[in-house]
Amino acid sequence: MSQEITVDLTEWDKFATLLDQKSADLLEKHMRNAMDGSLDWLLDRITAETPVNFGTLRASFAKEIHGTAYDMTGIVGTSLLYGLPVELGRKPGRMPPVEPIKLWVVRKLGLKGKAADQAAWAIAYSIGKKGTKGAFMVQQAYDQAVSGPEIERIWTDELDKFLQELAR
Repeated sequence: MSQEITVDLTEWDKFATLLDQKSADLLEKHMRNAMDGSLDWLLDRITAETPVNFGTLRASFAKEIHGTAYDMTGIVGTSLLYGLPVELGRKPGRMPPVEPIKLWVVRKLGLKGKAADQAAWAIAYSIGKKGTKGAFMVQQAYDQAVSGPEIERIWTDELDKFLQELAR
């Protein structure tokens, strides 16, 4: 699953053609800061909406920045395989493993022994038959980012900081 947020860098491009190397390095620093701030904003929203059992999935979300000023890509994601089924839900089909569900039953429902085994099996069976709904935490953060002013504001604020630093 891949989502993309595009930021109009027209104003940044105008400055880049006029800059010496020191100023170009300064511009790249501020663009990286803006990308970092944008990814932090997304991470905050994703983790706030991520369902929690042990907190492993929530804690696994990370950000990466690749490239340089005009070819920069920011990525937010998780390396955990179960992140995608949590995001999108699970279609009916095979019954999932019972043991992880049993851990959830013990932690969240407070059941133990045979009662925990029975509840975990019943939940796994139900998931196999009905599937699960997705949490859509990444999609919700993405939707907020493209429909709201926050990401653009982060970039505009960083451009202002760049101009102030350039004027010194």
